[in-house]
Amino acid sequence: MQAETEMLNLLKSKDPIAFDYLYNKYSPSLYGMILKLTPDITVATDILKRSFVKCWNNLDKYDFSNGRLFTCLMNIALQECAKELGQSKQILLQKLLPSAKQVNKKPVAASVLVPAY
Repeated sequence: MQAETEMLNLLKSKDPIAFDYLYNKYSPSLYGMILKLTPDITVATDILKRSFVKCWNNLDKYDFSNGRLFTCLMNIALQECAKELGQSKQILLQKLLPSAKQVNKKPVAASVLVPAY
């Protein structure tokens, strides 16, 4: 967790090497998730790019105390998918987790998609 805190500090200082590391570490997982929602490679690539740009441009606004960096990036990517595909995040989550049960009529949290580190 200390490494992630250091990474966040570097990202918030707009360190381009930290951004390269972030992209190389998380883009394969995010791209795979996006491709499950849209099979169009061009659209998926565009969503991935927009997600990282949005993260980069808004790092100072995010509260990472509520979750890990990957969770934040995944939520950004889901928001971008929802905008691009004209569907709600809830519907997209159901597509990603078709067998997930709803608890109290609320969808399963997106954090269940986060791989264990």
